[in-house]
Amino acid sequence: VTRLLCCIFGHATTTVTTCLPDAVPVQRRRNVVIDGIEQPLGIWALQWQSALMNFEIFKLVVEEVLGYNTTETGRSPVVVSGLWAIAGCREVVSLEREALEKCELHPDFATSNSHVTLETWDFYLPATLEIMRDRHIDRMPVKLGNLGFQGVSANWVPKEAWTAA
Repeated sequence: VTRLLCCIFGHATTTVTTCLPDAVPVQRRRNVVIDGIEQPLGIWALQWQSALMNFEIFKLVVEEVLGYNTTETGRSPVVVSGLWAIAGCREVVSLEREALEKCELHPDFATSNSHVTLETWDFYLPATLEIMRDRHIDRMPVKLGNLGFQGVSANWVPKEAWTAA
């Protein structure tokens, strides 16, 4: 575990090309083929520490264990941006209104360069999923499950501020 963590977090500052002892060598990794287009598996990263750690671990497993090329296709602190990226939006969006204004989603061409986003929070998704269901059902991402733990989202204020309000 120590070697793996050192490799993941030290990867950007070293010339190491693999972390795992039996890793698929870089030159033997292959691309995915989606709608006849060959490309690296695109991962949309969310910008908080646990999401970035899951991104790095997922990338490591896909590359070194499964033998696929990956690429980071974007990064945002907004959960719904990853869903819109998977649907095919090429611009970073943070609101559904922005997505409807900025994204050109073509039903006859469904290939996106983003294929996966990790650590999305279900609390933030209903409005986006409803819009996708109504307007772009053929582009709607599929939830594959969770990472094995449940998180809770909440707002916190000091007791004194709550009492005063």
